[in-house]
Amino acid sequence: MDLTESLGVSRIRRLFKVADPCGLHLRPAAILAKAVSAFDADVFIRHGTRKVNGKSLLSLLTLCAGPGDVLDVVAEGADAVQSMETLAGVGQEQAFLVNCTLTGICAQASGSLPGMAAGLP
Repeated sequence: MDLTESLGVSRIRRLFKVADPCGLHLRPAAILAKAVSAFDADVFIRHGTRKVNGKSLLSLLTLCAGPGDVLDVVAEGADAVQSMETLAGVGQEQAFLVNCTLTGICAQASGSLPGMAAGLP
């Protein structure tokens, strides 16, 4: 058991492809920020070399993520798993994100992702 497990803190990482034809614009960014803000976990979203707080609408908009772009999402905290499941659920339900961590379509869509290791924790 590592220190984060003993403190009741977890970390989860997933990759999502932006499925909205207009990219991550105001409406889907607002839905994401509102969904993850309901949790205590810290949620960070990376696009390219830019990493932002997933609870901040304005920060999400600065990512300038377009259709087909890949977002690297990390949630850390006691309810990290629940926050990630909620994020994935609203993204799929509203049809603006596709969870592509396990399918391999992220790598096909974007080639290599800067700053990312080959394996996901």
